[in-house]
Amino acid sequence: MISSGTQAEAARFLTGAPSKEFETNRQTVEEIWMSVTNAIRHEYLITTACFIEKNGLIAGHGYVVKDFIVGKDASGDEVKLIKVKNPYKPIGDQTLKGTSHGAWTGQFSSLDTTSWTPELNKLTKFDGLKTGEFYMTAEDFKDSFKYYTITYMHIAYKHSFIEKREAIS
Repeated sequence: MISSGTQAEAARFLTGAPSKEFETNRQTVEEIWMSVTNAIRHEYLITTACFIEKNGLIAGHGYVVKDFIVGKDASGDEVKLIKVKNPYKPIGDQTLKGTSHGAWTGQFSSLDTTSWTPELNKLTKFDGLKTGEFYMTAEDFKDSFKYYTITYMHIAYKHSFIEKREAIS
C-alpha cells in the first residue's frame, strides 16, 4: 500500500528504471520543453503533478504526459503544445468532448473556441482525442504543474532485479 511519496519513487519501485524529478519553478519554459520533448522522442514515461486547482486541474492529482506538437496559432505565431492525459475515469456526466473531471479548461482546451486553427486541429488530431486527453501550452504546463518526472524506461528496457534478502545471504 502506498500512502505517500513521489512519482519518481513510485516509478522506480514499479519499473526498476531510473527516474528523475524536475521542478518546473527551477526551469525556464524552454528547458522544460527541451526536456519533455527529448523524453517523448525516446519514449520514456513522463508524469506530472498538480498541487493547485487551476483551470480544471485538480490539486493532488497526477497526470501523464503523452506527446507534443509545434504549430501556428491564429495570429501566425509559433505555439508549442504538450499533450497530457488525466488517467482518472470521468465522474458522472462531467465528460465533455475530449475532457473529463480534472482535465484542462484553459487555453487550447476542448472548451476553447478561439485558439484552435485548422492547422492545429489537423496536427493534434484534436477531434480524435480520447476522454481525459488535452493540450496545453508549454507556458501553461510550467505554470500549472509543480514538477514532472521522467522515468528512463522504454520499449526495449530490460529490467534486472535481485531481491535484497537473496543478495545478503
